[in-house]
Amino acid sequence: MIVRVSYQRTDKPGASGSALFVFDLRGEPAFIGSAATNEEARKLIDGVLGAGAAAEEKLSNECNDIYAELCKGFKPGPDMLGRCSDKRPAIADKIPPKCIADFQTNIENYHEAVGGGK
Repeated sequence: MIVRVSYQRTDKPGASGSALFVFDLRGEPAFIGSAATNEEARKLIDGVLGAGAAAEEKLSNECNDIYAELCKGFKPGPDMLGRCSDKRPAIADKIPPKCIADFQTNIENYHEAVGGGK
């Protein structure tokens, strides 16, 4: 979110100013920074979003490598993890904490797709 704040300057009577404040509202609100122009504010946001997307993609790749290792012998594909989990339920105990949410989402999506609600 970008918010423009207009104000009266105290150092110059009669003069006004404005500043843009940039916040990240994903999860808990967080102040990202301030900027003088819309372009600068947009760059602040793009930097945060780009860094977040890169981190998410890196984590996704790491988790996928773990799943592939745990599911050796299963045909690779979008349903590999679901089929593997159904046949080898103990793999759930081997998923590292950083991948738990992704793992659970994948399993839920698999069961919805195949018509079973485990």
